[in-house]
Amino acid sequence: MSDVLTAPALRARSAPQLLDALFAVARGHAWDLFALGVLLHLPVHVFRVAGAFAGSGSLVWRMNPEFYIGSVWWSIWNPLAVTVTAVATCQVCLDGHTSIRRALEGMREGGWRLLGTVAAVTIILDGLFGLMSTDDPGGILLLFIPLSIAIVWCAPAIPAAAVEKVAPWTAIRRALWLVRRNFWRVALVVWIVWAVTFIADSELVNFAFSLTHRGTVSRVVDVAVDGALYPLRGIAIALVYLDCRVRREAFDLERMLRAE
Repeated sequence: MSDVLTAPALRARSAPQLLDALFAVARGHAWDLFALGVLLHLPVHVFRVAGAFAGSGSLVWRMNPEFYIGSVWWSIWNPLAVTVTAVATCQVCLDGHTSIRRALEGMREGGWRLLGTVAAVTIILDGLFGLMSTDDPGGILLLFIPLSIAIVWCAPAIPAAAVEKVAPWTAIRRALWLVRRNFWRVALVVWIVWAVTFIADSELVNFAFSLTHRGTVSRVVDVAVDGALYPLRGIAIALVYLDCRVRREAFDLERMLRAE
């Protein structure tokens, strides 16, 4: 599925305009992005869903890697689901179209540089998030602040690695450079998208369980919710990356001159 008309123009945008562009990409490529989100979450959900249907004593329940390595299993696949939709969004904005196959090929072309950047960003953010596992409200607040700031500064690193094909340390340096002087615009978009997806994910799954009181139903709903919501994070980081490049490096003019 592809449609040039759903590609936002490459130009500087305010935070509300970036959110408008996010929903334009999400609407125009809903099936591709949903399928990519589900596909990259499958290693997590296939065990959860199958285990819920088979029962807690079943073999498939005991085979779930999440029981043995904990949240690390989720931390592997969730960032990859966000990354593949960021790659797809960059393709939409820069080439005018994307597809499931093309996004996966973009991931493969990124190779170890892209995966290394994903790993570096995940270690930074999940490390801070892991430290928040405390019963002290004051401690949670103190750690929540640096986590919120780190998410903003790291946001453009993954699309930078995908588009510019640079090493992880270069991608992170690029992110720091691009966010500087654009912090609050990037922060507003990233914080809104992260907060909405985090809260909606939890509340929708809990709502499904409260209606049915069946773990199998809530597990299936969880697959659909992750496929629908987490692509929004990938779209967000791709759009703020391109917006920062336009503002700091006149990337839109560079591409126009290159096309002539």
